[in-house]
Amino acid sequence: MADRKRSIFTGIILVIIGLLFLLDNLGYISGNIWRFWPLILIILGIKKLIF
Repeated sequence: MADRKRSIFTGIILVIIGLLFLLDNLGYISGNIWRFWPLILIILGIKKLIF
C-alpha cells in the first residue's frame, strides 16, 4: 500500500511540474519558474511527515 501512495504522490508532483512549465510557455505565468525550487523541498518534507 505504501508503494501505491508513493507512486500516486510522485505522479501528482510530475503533473504539477509539467503544468507549471505549460503555463509558463503559454504566458500565464511570467518569470522564472525555478525561483520556486524551495517549494519542492517543502513538498517533500510534507510528504515525509504524512507518509
